[in-house]
Amino acid sequence: MNQLEGKSFVASVSIATPMFAGPVVVSEYDNLLGSGWLMAGEKGALPVSLQFDYQQHGEDRIMYRIKAGPDAGKRAGDTLGLSRNDYLGLYREAEVTEGWKMELIDYNEAAGQLRFFLRDHEGHRVAVPLRVCTPYPKFDSPVQCRQERFLIAGKREGTVLEFTATIENFL
Repeated sequence: MNQLEGKSFVASVSIATPMFAGPVVVSEYDNLLGSGWLMAGEKGALPVSLQFDYQQHGEDRIMYRIKAGPDAGKRAGDTLGLSRNDYLGLYREAEVTEGWKMELIDYNEAAGQLRFFLRDHEGHRVAVPLRVCTPYPKFDSPVQCRQERFLIAGKREGTVLEFTATIENFL
Protein backbone atom coordinates (compact mmCIF):
# COMPACT_ATOMS: atom_id res chain seq x y z
CA MET A 1 0.00 0.00 0.00
CA ASN A 2 2.88 2.37 0.68
CA GLN A 3 3.58 2.78 -3.05
CA LEU A 4 0.22 4.53 -3.60
CA GLU A 5 0.13 6.70 -0.49
CA GLY A 6 0.02 10.37 -1.41
CA LYS A 7 -0.48 9.64 -5.13
CA SER A 8 -3.40 10.60 -7.35
CA PHE A 9 -3.93 8.85 -10.67
CA VAL A 10 -6.28 8.06 -13.56
CA ALA A 11 -7.05 4.38 -14.17
CA SER A 12 -9.37 2.22 -16.28
CA VAL A 13 -11.40 0.07 -13.89
CA SER A 14 -12.84 -3.42 -14.36
CA ILE A 15 -14.52 -6.03 -12.18
CA ALA A 16 -12.65 -9.26 -11.40
CA THR A 17 -15.47 -11.08 -9.58
CA PRO A 18 -16.26 -14.04 -11.90
CA MET A 19 -20.02 -13.68 -12.41
CA PHE A 20 -19.63 -9.96 -13.22
CA ALA A 21 -16.13 -9.92 -14.75
CA GLY A 22 -15.78 -7.12 -17.25
CA PRO A 23 -15.44 -3.36 -17.42
CA VAL A 24 -17.06 -0.79 -15.16
CA VAL A 25 -19.15 1.41 -17.45
CA VAL A 26 -21.43 4.44 -17.14
CA SER A 27 -25.06 3.55 -17.77
CA GLU A 28 -26.64 5.00 -20.86
CA TYR A 29 -29.80 5.61 -18.82
CA ASP A 30 -30.13 8.92 -17.01
CA ASN A 31 -32.55 9.48 -14.17
CA LEU A 32 -34.46 12.73 -13.83
CA LEU A 33 -31.47 14.37 -12.17
CA GLY A 34 -29.17 13.29 -14.99
CA SER A 35 -26.82 11.17 -12.87
CA GLY A 36 -24.82 8.51 -14.69
CA TRP A 37 -25.02 5.22 -12.82
CA LEU A 38 -21.99 2.94 -12.71
CA MET A 39 -22.61 -0.65 -13.66
CA ALA A 40 -20.94 -3.93 -14.51
CA GLY A 41 -20.53 -3.78 -18.28
CA GLU A 42 -20.61 -6.65 -20.72
CA LYS A 43 -17.32 -8.21 -21.77
CA GLY A 44 -15.84 -6.32 -24.68
CA ALA A 45 -17.19 -2.91 -23.63
CA LEU A 46 -14.65 -0.19 -22.94
CA PRO A 47 -14.14 0.53 -19.23
CA VAL A 48 -14.63 4.04 -17.96
CA SER A 49 -11.53 5.70 -16.61
CA LEU A 50 -11.75 7.10 -13.12
CA GLN A 51 -9.60 9.75 -11.49
CA PHE A 52 -8.54 8.82 -7.95
CA ASP A 53 -7.65 12.01 -6.06
CA TYR A 54 -5.69 11.11 -2.92
CA GLN A 55 -7.12 12.43 0.36
CA GLN A 56 -5.47 10.46 3.18
CA HIS A 57 -4.53 6.97 4.27
CA GLY A 58 -5.18 4.79 7.27
CA GLU A 59 -3.69 1.55 8.46
CA ASP A 60 -5.31 -0.61 5.78
CA ARG A 61 -7.22 1.85 3.55
CA ILE A 62 -6.45 4.73 1.22
CA MET A 63 -9.09 7.46 0.96
CA TYR A 64 -9.81 8.95 -2.45
CA ARG A 65 -12.24 11.39 -3.98
CA ILE A 66 -13.16 9.67 -7.26
CA LYS A 67 -14.18 11.46 -10.45
CA ALA A 68 -15.04 10.35 -13.98
CA GLY A 69 -12.01 10.52 -16.25
CA PRO A 70 -11.71 12.36 -19.56
CA ASP A 71 -13.24 9.49 -21.60
CA ALA A 72 -16.59 9.69 -19.75
CA GLY A 73 -18.11 12.12 -22.25
CA LYS A 74 -20.59 14.51 -20.62
CA ARG A 75 -19.79 12.88 -17.26
CA ALA A 76 -16.07 13.77 -17.38
CA GLY A 77 -15.12 15.41 -14.09
CA ASP A 78 -18.33 14.38 -12.29
CA THR A 79 -17.75 12.96 -8.81
CA LEU A 80 -18.61 9.44 -7.66
CA GLY A 81 -21.32 9.41 -5.00
CA LEU A 82 -24.24 7.38 -3.66
CA SER A 83 -27.90 7.89 -4.45
CA ARG A 84 -30.41 7.79 -1.61
CA ASN A 85 -31.05 4.17 -2.69
CA ASP A 86 -27.34 3.27 -2.42
CA TYR A 87 -26.57 3.18 -6.16
CA LEU A 88 -23.18 4.50 -7.32
CA GLY A 89 -23.54 7.42 -9.69
CA LEU A 90 -21.58 10.32 -11.10
CA TYR A 91 -22.73 13.67 -9.73
CA ARG A 92 -21.75 17.30 -9.89
CA GLU A 93 -19.06 17.96 -7.32
CA ALA A 94 -21.27 20.05 -5.02
CA GLU A 95 -23.64 17.11 -4.53
CA VAL A 96 -20.94 14.74 -3.17
CA THR A 97 -19.44 15.26 0.26
CA GLU A 98 -17.80 11.94 1.12
CA GLY A 99 -14.76 10.12 -0.24
CA TRP A 100 -14.17 6.44 -0.98
CA LYS A 101 -11.95 3.89 0.73
CA MET A 102 -9.69 1.64 -1.32
CA GLU A 103 -8.84 -1.66 0.36
CA LEU A 104 -5.79 -2.68 -1.65
CA ILE A 105 -5.33 -6.41 -2.27
CA ASP A 106 -2.34 -6.24 -4.61
CA TYR A 107 -0.36 -3.61 -6.48
CA ASN A 108 2.04 -4.44 -9.30
CA GLU A 109 3.95 -1.20 -9.60
CA ALA A 110 5.91 -2.29 -12.70
CA ALA A 111 2.70 -3.09 -14.62
CA GLY A 112 0.68 -0.24 -13.09
CA GLN A 113 -2.06 -2.69 -12.09
CA LEU A 114 -3.92 -3.05 -8.84
CA ARG A 115 -6.62 -5.22 -7.31
CA PHE A 116 -8.86 -3.82 -4.60
CA PHE A 117 -12.20 -3.63 -2.87
CA LEU A 118 -13.92 -0.27 -2.85
CA ARG A 119 -15.83 0.93 0.22
CA ASP A 120 -18.11 3.89 0.83
CA HIS A 121 -17.35 6.38 3.61
CA GLU A 122 -19.11 4.13 6.15
CA GLY A 123 -17.05 1.09 5.18
CA HIS A 124 -19.65 -0.81 3.09
CA ARG A 125 -18.07 -2.66 0.16
CA VAL A 126 -19.27 -1.96 -3.36
CA ALA A 127 -21.45 -4.76 -4.70
CA VAL A 128 -24.08 -5.76 -7.24
CA PRO A 129 -27.57 -6.30 -5.75
CA LEU A 130 -28.72 -9.84 -5.15
CA ARG A 131 -30.75 -11.40 -7.92
CA VAL A 132 -34.38 -10.22 -7.94
CA CYS A 133 -37.06 -12.88 -8.52
CA THR A 134 -40.75 -12.09 -8.79
CA PRO A 135 -43.75 -14.20 -9.83
CA TYR A 136 -45.80 -12.85 -12.68
CA PRO A 137 -49.07 -12.03 -10.90
CA LYS A 138 -51.75 -12.73 -13.57
CA PHE A 139 -50.57 -15.93 -15.18
CA ASP A 140 -49.35 -19.32 -14.04
CA SER A 141 -45.93 -18.57 -15.44
CA PRO A 142 -42.71 -19.46 -13.68
CA VAL A 143 -41.02 -16.98 -11.44
CA GLN A 144 -39.02 -14.50 -13.47
CA CYS A 145 -35.59 -13.51 -12.23
CA ARG A 146 -33.27 -10.75 -13.28
CA GLN A 147 -29.81 -9.82 -12.22
CA GLU A 148 -29.16 -6.12 -11.86
CA ARG A 149 -25.77 -4.93 -13.01
CA PHE A 150 -25.83 -1.51 -11.32
CA LEU A 151 -23.23 -0.98 -8.58
CA ILE A 152 -24.37 -0.38 -5.00
CA ALA A 153 -22.86 0.26 -1.57
CA GLY A 154 -24.53 0.69 1.78
CA LYS A 155 -26.82 -1.56 3.77
CA ARG A 156 -28.39 -3.38 0.80
CA GLU A 157 -27.33 -6.99 0.30
CA GLY A 158 -25.35 -7.93 -2.76
CA THR A 159 -22.42 -9.76 -4.27
CA VAL A 160 -19.28 -7.93 -3.16
CA LEU A 161 -17.08 -6.98 -6.09
CA GLU A 162 -13.32 -7.17 -6.45
CA PHE A 163 -11.94 -4.59 -8.86
CA THR A 164 -8.85 -4.36 -11.04
CA ALA A 165 -7.43 -1.15 -12.41
CA THR A 166 -4.73 -0.25 -14.85
CA ILE A 167 -3.14 3.10 -14.11
CA GLU A 168 -3.08 5.30 -17.19
CA ASN A 169 -1.13 8.12 -15.58
CA PHE A 170 -0.20 9.67 -12.25
CA LEU A 171 -1.30 13.25 -11.58
